[in-house]
Amino acid sequence: MSRPCTAGLVTAAGASSRMGTPKALLALPDGTPLAVHQLRRLQQAGCDPVTLVLGSEAARIQAALPDDVPAVVNADWATGRFSSIQTGLRALWPFEACVILPVDAVGLSDHTIQQLIEFADGSGSLAVRPTYQGQAGHLLWIDHTIAQRLLDYKGPMDTSLQDWLRNDTDLFEIDDPQLTANVNTPEQWDQWLRLAQ
Repeated sequence: MSRPCTAGLVTAAGASSRMGTPKALLALPDGTPLAVHQLRRLQQAGCDPVTLVLGSEAARIQAALPDDVPAVVNADWATGRFSSIQTGLRALWPFEACVILPVDAVGLSDHTIQQLIEFADGSGSLAVRPTYQGQAGHLLWIDHTIAQRLLDYKGPMDTSLQDWLRNDTDLFEIDDPQLTANVNTPEQWDQWLRLAQ
């Protein structure tokens, strides 16, 4: 029996104001842009298709990424994260489920994402957010029912997705401290690079 189609979405539409440069273009030690690295994590975990959602400085970012990087642009990115997620889901639709990974949620292994997908596939859940020691991670799995609700949503685009999904989300504990990691400043990025080497 074939597994359900699980799409993968990397969100990178924000202004990266505290970082001072687009997070999507932060370079790993081997020169790989962070956005490409995150897309590869999803692909290696079995997500297909995948896409990257851009917004702020989209033209600059696209010009610096390899031509084969799948990406869509949310012209309304400044209205809030909801609109960027809608843009990405619309580009990937249809699918049975989707993993959403913020570009700045660094350090996740393929195995962690695979664990999430394997648990969620057989759980009957509408949405699953992995946790580490009880703390919610930034990674999110949603099924097609929730994806359709997200696509149909017409409310304020700056609504917290975590709050909006609260009553539909199941938590799944995974032993991976990177689940709660994200980088917002040059200092945090430099610190993460040192730890990752």
